[in-house]
Amino acid sequence: MFHAFMRRVASGFALAGVFATLSLAAPARADDKDRAQAVFSEAKDLYKRGQYRAAVTKLEEARRLDPGAKELVYNLALVHEKLFEVDKAIPFFELYLTLEQDEDERARVRAVVKRLEGARADLEKQRKAEAAAASASASAAHPAPPPAPPAAQERRRGKLDAWVYTAGGVSAIALLGGVYFGVRALGSNPGSTKTGPDKSIRELQEDADATKSSATNADISLAIAIAAGGAAAGLYLLRTREVPASAVVVPVRGGAAAALEGRF
Repeated sequence: MFHAFMRRVASGFALAGVFATLSLAAPARADDKDRAQAVFSEAKDLYKRGQYRAAVTKLEEARRLDPGAKELVYNLALVHEKLFEVDKAIPFFELYLTLEQDEDERARVRAVVKRLEGARADLEKQRKAEAAAASASASAAHPAPPPAPPAAQERRRGKLDAWVYTAGGVSAIALLGGVYFGVRALGSNPGSTKTGPDKSIRELQEDADATKSSATNADISLAIAIAAGGAAAGLYLLRTREVPASAVVVPVRGGAAAALEGRF
């Protein structure tokens, strides 16, 4: 694609003879005209020697002396095209179109502008392709770092969860119930089995039954409390939990060890 662009540009270089044939438009002042003509001659010599950048500088100097010279505009466009500076050549050719009155010449220059615009589009595609290739190459040369490994885990005995809390709660409630029924059994105990003026045999029997019932309930509640407490203790002690290894043990002199908190 680049060589095709070179071939297209080369067709425009045939116009370089304009340096030998075109003369400058008359400046407003004779001394400016003479100076501009001298600078233009220097630019033409530089162009012939292949010093295109220096020729551009001289052409710009001559144009400052004679701003209305359309040949200077044309030659600036031509040299920028020679330097493959398409973005600079096209505006000068378009400015030349506003200064040139000959329709055949205008048609020829419009064709040149159209060709350069196509070349500019090709160059832009090439730049984008090269940038994408460079980006892909950089990504391949510097791949993304691998993800960090998961933190080490260690297992410790003792796991608190809903089962432990439930069993512990049942044990606590049952223990309170046992205490309540035990106190009630003591309060309803008749203490004596003898009847008297203020105690009938029926009342004694009722007190004895209440005491027995409360004592039985107290025994059941205490049994439930012990069983639930044992279940809670077993659920906690007989199971393990995962804990992040967040401490590193560093041995020190004398056989002692120091724990450094942190994670790598």
